Amino acid sequence: MKGKIDKDGNLLIERGGFLRTASCPFAVWTISQNAPIQQSNEFMPCGHWCPLFGEPEFIDGHPRFIDGHPRLSLCRKVLEFVSLVDERGQE
Repeated sequence: MKGKIDKDGNLLIERGGFLRTASCPFAVWTISQNAPIQQSNEFMPCGHWCPLFGEPEFIDGHPRFIDGHPRLSLCRKVLEFVSLVDERGQE
Protein backbone atom coordinates (compact mmCIF):
# COMPACT_ATOMS: atom_id res chain seq x y z
CA MET A 1 0.00 0.00 0.00
CA LYS A 2 1.23 3.50 -0.82
CA GLY A 3 0.33 6.56 1.17
CA LYS A 4 0.92 10.25 1.62
CA ILE A 5 0.38 12.83 4.33
CA ASP A 6 -0.37 16.01 2.38
CA LYS A 7 0.79 19.53 3.27
CA ASP A 8 -2.40 20.03 5.34
CA GLY A 9 -1.81 16.85 7.38
CA ASN A 10 -4.49 14.73 5.70
CA LEU A 11 -3.83 11.04 5.07
CA LEU A 12 -4.19 9.78 1.50
CA ILE A 13 -4.04 6.09 0.64
CA GLU A 14 -3.65 4.61 -2.83
CA ARG A 15 -6.80 2.81 -3.93
CA GLY A 16 -7.36 1.65 -7.49
CA GLY A 17 -4.18 3.36 -8.67
CA PHE A 18 -5.14 6.79 -7.29
CA LEU A 19 -4.36 8.52 -4.01
CA ARG A 20 -7.64 9.06 -2.17
CA THR A 21 -8.30 10.94 1.04
CA ALA A 22 -8.92 8.58 3.96
CA SER A 23 -11.98 9.62 5.98
CA CYS A 24 -12.14 9.24 9.72
CA PRO A 25 -14.90 6.69 10.47
CA PHE A 26 -15.39 8.16 13.96
CA ALA A 27 -15.66 11.91 13.29
CA VAL A 28 -18.70 13.59 11.78
CA TRP A 29 -17.71 17.15 12.64
CA THR A 30 -16.67 20.17 10.63
CA ILE A 31 -14.39 22.86 11.94
CA SER A 32 -14.68 26.44 10.76
CA GLN A 33 -12.34 29.28 11.58
CA ASN A 34 -15.30 31.62 12.11
CA ALA A 35 -17.65 29.28 13.97
CA PRO A 36 -17.51 26.77 16.79
CA ILE A 37 -17.29 23.06 16.02
CA GLN A 38 -20.55 21.99 14.42
CA GLN A 39 -22.01 18.58 13.76
CA SER A 40 -22.23 17.66 10.10
CA ASN A 41 -23.21 14.73 7.93
CA GLU A 42 -19.81 14.81 6.22
CA PHE A 43 -16.81 12.88 7.47
CA MET A 44 -13.55 14.60 8.29
CA PRO A 45 -10.37 13.37 6.66
CA CYS A 46 -8.07 11.21 8.73
CA GLY A 47 -5.20 13.49 9.63
CA HIS A 48 -2.84 15.02 12.11
CA TRP A 49 -5.64 17.10 13.66
CA CYS A 50 -6.53 13.94 15.63
CA PRO A 51 -4.60 13.30 18.86
CA LEU A 52 -4.55 9.56 18.01
CA PHE A 53 -2.83 10.13 14.64
CA GLY A 54 0.71 8.83 15.06
CA GLU A 55 3.82 10.56 13.82
CA PRO A 56 5.91 8.65 11.28
CA GLU A 57 9.56 8.59 12.29
CA PHE A 58 12.03 10.12 9.86
CA ILE A 59 15.83 10.00 9.89
CA ASP A 60 17.59 12.47 7.59
CA GLY A 61 14.39 12.95 5.59
CA HIS A 62 13.75 9.24 5.09
CA PRO A 63 11.14 7.18 6.93
CA ARG A 64 12.52 4.74 9.47
CA PHE A 65 11.70 1.32 8.11
CA ILE A 66 10.55 -1.48 10.38
CA ASP A 67 10.83 -4.86 8.65
CA GLY A 68 11.49 -2.95 5.43
CA HIS A 69 8.23 -0.95 5.46
CA PRO A 70 7.25 2.42 6.95
CA ARG A 71 4.42 2.29 9.48
CA LEU A 72 1.92 4.83 10.72
CA SER A 73 -0.05 4.37 13.94
CA LEU A 74 -3.65 5.51 13.83
CA CYS A 75 -6.40 5.44 16.44
CA ARG A 76 -7.18 1.73 16.17
CA LYS A 77 -4.70 0.34 13.69
CA VAL A 78 -1.12 0.45 12.50
CA LEU A 79 -0.87 0.80 8.73
CA GLU A 80 2.11 -0.67 6.92
CA PHE A 81 3.13 0.99 3.66
CA VAL A 82 5.37 0.16 0.72
CA SER A 83 6.01 3.91 0.55
CA LEU A 84 4.85 6.81 2.71
CA VAL A 85 5.48 10.44 1.77
CA ASP A 86 5.08 13.24 4.33
CA GLU A 87 4.60 16.62 2.64
CA ARG A 88 4.03 18.63 5.83
CA GLY A 89 6.50 21.46 6.19
CA GLN A 90 7.39 21.40 2.49
CA GLU A 91 6.53 24.22 0.12
